[in-house]
Amino acid sequence: MERLAPRISLVLLGLFLGGCSHPASKEPIILAHVLALTGADRDIGRQSQQGVQLALAEINQDDKGVLGRPLHVHTFDTRADADMALEETVRGVSLERTIGLLAGPDAGVAEGVVRTAHPYPTMVIVPGELAEQPTGEGVLVLGVNPRKRGQLLARYASQELKAKRAFVLTAKAPATNKGAGNTNGGVGKTDGVAAGNRNGVALAVSTGFLDEWPRSVPASAEEWKLADLGAEKDLPKRLADAKADVVLVCGSVADFLKVRSQCEAAQFTAPLLYGGEDRDAHSFQGYAAGPDVYVATVFSADGLTEKGKAFAKNYEEQFHEPAELVAVQSYDAVRIVAEAIQRDNSASPQDLRTELNRLDKFDSLLGPVAWKDHQVRRRVYLVRLQNKVMTVVKTFNGDD
Repeated sequence: MERLAPRISLVLLGLFLGGCSHPASKEPIILAHVLALTGADRDIGRQSQQGVQLALAEINQDDKGVLGRPLHVHTFDTRADADMALEETVRGVSLERTIGLLAGPDAGVAEGVVRTAHPYPTMVIVPGELAEQPTGEGVLVLGVNPRKRGQLLARYASQELKAKRAFVLTAKAPATNKGAGNTNGGVGKTDGVAAGNRNGVALAVSTGFLDEWPRSVPASAEEWKLADLGAEKDLPKRLADAKADVVLVCGSVADFLKVRSQCEAAQFTAPLLYGGEDRDAHSFQGYAAGPDVYVATVFSADGLTEKGKAFAKNYEEQFHEPAELVAVQSYDAVRIVAEAIQRDNSASPQDLRTELNRLDKFDSLLGPVAWKDHQVRRRVYLVRLQNKVMTVVKTFNGDD
């Protein structure tokens, strides 16, 4: 019995130490999410946040988590302010145990986060899109290149709609302070940068469209730079006098809807193409008359996988609204991180960055996504809205 006593003591000590170490193994793995939850983009921010919530609920159910640890997302609200976005990004990467950053889905926020996070070893995952596509490591983008969406719109309008004369409406670039174009990750004054980045996506769409438009006579494409899209009351008449066959409106959803309202009132019927940040076609569905609307987007309810359909059903039951693109993409972004951690069996920021930098494919809720040279390849749908009826008229595969 005397000989057994030391052994028993060692066993009890081991159990005690094991019990003490158990809570440490349950320390959460933390993602920081920088997005706008107030201001003009609050609805998009809310939908993104709800997509993240469903992903976390699924990952953490039954205390499974990732590698036996719960996955948490700390939200940082930019309040639709460019300087605040940079400050919140620094707060996010400085947070203890932050493994990575989710940026956006708004492109203006995302580009500010990418620029600010550049000096840090933290990986940035962008659920939406960027005007300037990443060329190096440290950034993973789920959204398709907006320049490509512009090319696909031009291809469809010229080949399928048989349009000869296209007009591209773009907003004049806002004034910015010195240093606003800095891409070295420095944090400084950035008045006007958010607006500039937002216009950056529209500029990329218009550039892609104009580059793709046929140059053979009689085809032609002309760009009109307007101080305020949709503010000119005689815009539909000018377009009609110019014999426009198709019009690409490069701006926000609100800009596009203003132009469409004017065209409807003036009985201008040439098709309107949306050239802003990728938004699913439900955003444009409130009109019964007026010009047909065409949207190039990665989202289609018919394109959801079986897992995607289950997500959409769960989302609607939970939040009493349909799951839109930003919710789907944000859910996928969290899943990408969780699967990378599980695959690499590590929750360090450096290992996550390495794992995601070599990621070449992912099964999203909208089907397969692939990356080659940091560029996204995935399906894009050409959606037409005609008298409130939404129809997918063309599907482009990733290789298109």
